[in-house]
Amino acid sequence: MTSNPSAKTIAITTVVSVSIAVIVLIGAVLPAEFGIDPLGSGKRLGLLDLYVTDMAASNATVQTNDYLTHDIEIALSPFESMEFKYHLVSGAGMVYNWDASGEVLFDFHGEADDAKPGEASFYESGRKRQSSGTFIAPFTGKHGWFWENRGPKVVSIRLKSAGHYDHGIEYRDRSIQDHVIGTSK
Repeated sequence: MTSNPSAKTIAITTVVSVSIAVIVLIGAVLPAEFGIDPLGSGKRLGLLDLYVTDMAASNATVQTNDYLTHDIEIALSPFESMEFKYHLVSGAGMVYNWDASGEVLFDFHGEADDAKPGEASFYESGRKRQSSGTFIAPFTGKHGWFWENRGPKVVSIRLKSAGHYDHGIEYRDRSIQDHVIGTSK
């Protein structure tokens, strides 16, 4: 036969359980989850490193440039090409969409500010009428598109973007034109 525990036994067990839970909370959970270490146990057990790692893995990035929007229409004559790029600092982001009235040869690439001539990183290339996406600059520099109309008719490209860039650059007919982008939202 088993006997039921007394009220005194239940009370003692409850107090011991709550005490252990408080010690675990203060000694392990607070340092690991919140970076708060009142007993110093988080540092001794390496639990503070979990908090730092968790914060470093955060996807949120504070941007220093204004959030800008840009909308440009680009006409390409038959067999004409051009580039349009945005200057972004490392870690800055943008969303984009371009849509062409006909198929174009294109590539999406970037060049670091300190790159040697001809050095570039390529993100996407091919033949399309449209592309859209989200882009985070892996380095400070110019990031954008080269388009070439390989057909016999004029092609119109509409580029819309929003992000944390500071200006745009157009490369066409061996000339460079800066685009001041000032629509902040």
